Amino acid sequence: MAPHGQAVMLAVANTRVTVLHAVGEPDDYTGEVPEQPAAEPVPAARAERSRSIRDPRTGTWRQIPETVWRLPHGTLARVGDRLRDETTGKVHPIFETREHLSFGHAGDLICTTRRTDRPTPLPEPPAPP
Repeated sequence: MAPHGQAVMLAVANTRVTVLHAVGEPDDYTGEVPEQPAAEPVPAARAERSRSIRDPRTGTWRQIPETVWRLPHGTLARVGDRLRDETTGKVHPIFETREHLSFGHAGDLICTTRRTDRPTPLPEPPAPP
């Protein structure tokens, strides 16, 4: 049983993620949008898959690698946010969210991300007192 006030996840977590919300306007020089963590890292279940899509321009089929994340119910994550995997340090942009349907329990939040090759470093640990 989880402590009072903490969400319970139905899936078995295999990593922890931080949800990053965009704040402010893009930098004129780099185009980077400032981000801030929405909350402390939360447990997450991560699974890789591929999706076949047809290119509307050429009509050819392509395999798109995706990652499906299951987060605890009530996690504040939305399309346009990014997930930072605290195990690998990689950042994944969210392009789809939905709630897992579960009878009798609050369902997990399902976030789908597409792989990007842009590495993002982990934050620096706090300085010792």
